[in-house]
Amino acid sequence: MGGASRCSLVRAWVTSAGNSNTTTAGFLESKDGVINVASTTSNDTKSGFSSYGVEVEVSAPGSSIYNTYSNHGSPSYAWLGGTSMASPHVTGLIGLVRAYNPELEKHKVDSVVIATADNIDAQNPAYIGLLGSGRINARRALEGTPFADFDVDITFGQAPLAVQFTDHSYLNPTAWDWDLGNGDTSTDTNTTTVYTAPGKYTVSLTTQCDAGLKTTTKTDLIYTVVDTVGGDSLEDPLGLLAPGGTLVAIATLVADGNIAARQAAAEAAGKRFVLAILDDRDCASTLERLAMLVQTRRVPAPEVECFPVEQVREAHRKIATGHVRGKLVLKIRG
Repeated sequence: MGGASRCSLVRAWVTSAGNSNTTTAGFLESKDGVINVASTTSNDTKSGFSSYGVEVEVSAPGSSIYNTYSNHGSPSYAWLGGTSMASPHVTGLIGLVRAYNPELEKHKVDSVVIATADNIDAQNPAYIGLLGSGRINARRALEGTPFADFDVDITFGQAPLAVQFTDHSYLNPTAWDWDLGNGDTSTDTNTTTVYTAPGKYTVSLTTQCDAGLKTTTKTDLIYTVVDTVGGDSLEDPLGLLAPGGTLVAIATLVADGNIAARQAAAEAAGKRFVLAILDDRDCASTLERLAMLVQTRRVPAPEVECFPVEQVREAHRKIATGHVRGKLVLKIRG
């Protein structure tokens, strides 16, 4: 029994060629935008029951398909054959290609599925030109789908941080559209930018080739930090803190705003905000408390890596490649 299936997500129509072993085409088979599917065996020969003809766009396995089955309402499984077994393979492949590249237009998804099928003329000499472009091939379809990809030379470092982006997209893109997350954009194949403020930055690349558009987004790809975060140095210092982390700040009585509100905001974000208030009357006890927090590692101190001055080249290399977390100190003998 023939049939049609529609994948609404990608707005693609797939229909089965029929099981009369003739070239008779039905209503849907001759319509533009509808993929007409013939059935093949496990040996890539035409199924004995499958219809065929110039209206067929592609073929797919449809003989001896293990399927769910209802026997008078009783659910079971059965080996079934028919072009209605073949067309769902094509529908599934269209969904797979579309999931791989959501920006690809319907007609280009159809073209990828049809153009990447394996030629089966040798197995079907009596049906050359009557089984479409061949038997579908999911791997070749994905390999024939445009894909945007890129890498960077550094992902973590202290602001200002210069980052180089290198394109690794395939299918020979002809246009590039970078969104670097800091307000900068670029249409160059490879590009660079400088992140001047601390924070996490999401970067996306959209490429254009003959097969269509593809966008790849890498969330929180770039992470920049600063040595000191104070109440007046950033609008939202908690934004630089990982979930579950603790921000320890030394506040003044006149410049730190609504302390209770800031502590509540930190708690709502799953973070801790430890605030020390200093004035001219009692600095020593507060500083001792802060020292105790660091010594007991309740508040981890920034990492410190020391290099003798003779290794200044190695120290500079670590800074340039973004492999420094915390502080790097050069020791100069007196």
